[in-house]
Amino acid sequence: MLEINVKKRLRDFDLQVTLDVERGKTLMLVGDNGCGKTTLLNLLAGLDNPDEGRIALDGRALYDSEYGTNVPPEARGIGYVFQSYALFPHMSIYDNVAFGLRTRKTPEDEIKVLVKEHLEAAGLWEIRMAKAANVSGGQKQRVALARALIIEPRLLLLDEPLSALDVRKQAAMRKELRETIRACGVPCIIVTHDLRDVACIGDRVCLLEQGKIALHAGAEEVLSWGLSADAEASDNGPQIGAAAVPYGSASMSDSALADDDVAAAASVNKHLRHSAPSQSLSRICQPLSLTRDWYLNLKCDVEGISGQGSRMRDGLKR
Repeated sequence: MLEINVKKRLRDFDLQVTLDVERGKTLMLVGDNGCGKTTLLNLLAGLDNPDEGRIALDGRALYDSEYGTNVPPEARGIGYVFQSYALFPHMSIYDNVAFGLRTRKTPEDEIKVLVKEHLEAAGLWEIRMAKAANVSGGQKQRVALARALIIEPRLLLLDEPLSALDVRKQAAMRKELRETIRACGVPCIIVTHDLRDVACIGDRVCLLEQGKIALHAGAEEVLSWGLSADAEASDNGPQIGAAAVPYGSASMSDSALADDDVAAAASVNKHLRHSAPSQSLSRICQPLSLTRDWYLNLKCDVEGISGQGSRMRDGLKR
């Protein structure tokens, strides 16, 4: 289990967070830009230090201001996927994935076996000698994740891992990411602005406002937070905040979405306007075009989620 109780003074506010994340569970962090999400990840990874508090992983203190404990980043056993992926562009995919093992002085024979295993699992073995700068966004994401996983981390941190991908690729990558994370069986924290990520990948979701936890609940409860947004005309059709899409609700359907469901989407907003206990999540989530392509992408995501209720069509038209 990951235990967090930290405080750090930032320029405009104090970041003050107390959280627990169980083994095998994924916590999704959402919130405005600049609310402290990435700073929290950096504190956990040891790239920055809290002013006070304690961070513990599986009972071992990584940071404790009271006892002067501060484990260096390389000794924390944390896999970190940065928003930009932070790959070495001049190095091959193989060498990027092997980097963490080499810094740990792992024998080269063992490195060869482990790198091949992870690259094959990620579907990257055939392009292992390609420079990281010359591969696609989806491939870079897989390389970054493989590099984080190959060291057998005790904690996974991912900062907007899908934001650099186009919408068509995100659905497949969500499913792949969810399966990979759950196979690891370690605590995981993911920063995102897209509530489809929350619905697909997360077990719990936490809303940060000005460095404080405003809301904390199960991922399936996200719509009860008072999600609302106004549809706006655009060149691509009506726009709606990702938070206002009834995607994470327990009334999603595994059935196919017909074209006429797109027309029903215009009525989503008025059925989802509740009194928000906090700021509207629509303001912090990426706008999505309600076009047929968007719904096909949504359908791909929905079909990859198990145990998620039914009747999305009824939910849209109710």
